[in-house]
Amino acid sequence: MYFGIHLLSSVASRHAHRLADWQGSEERTAHFIWRIEWLLFACLVPLLWFKIYAFVIVSFVLLEVLQNFWRPVLVSRINAHSTPEMGTTTLSIESHAKLFATMLIAPLLGLAVDRIGGFWPVGVVGVVVATGILMYLRRT
Repeated sequence: MYFGIHLLSSVASRHAHRLADWQGSEERTAHFIWRIEWLLFACLVPLLWFKIYAFVIVSFVLLEVLQNFWRPVLVSRINAHSTPEMGTTTLSIESHAKLFATMLIAPLLGLAVDRIGGFWPVGVVGVVVATGILMYLRRT
């Protein structure tokens, strides 16, 4: 399973530029990816609630692959707004921000799953975060 996920992820990462070309810009690609993320998380809520695990697995694999489209687009967007000398610093900040977000969200999400029972809070948190980001992107 992991071999397949990593293989799909590497293909997604390698072809992220094609998605950006298709969308016309990294900005439009970011909006497109967040809309797909929102849709997948919205699908996860009922799938997790009703314990339809085969489709849950497919959804999580798709989210993982989508993440590997997202990262090259994000790095490209950040690079467009920074100097070439800041490239390494930019990648470091992106990596630390991802780890910091995981450090904050994972324990809270784990607590919610333990207290509420079932894994559907994962989908709810994903929908809430994606909705917030889409609302922010719509204003900019």
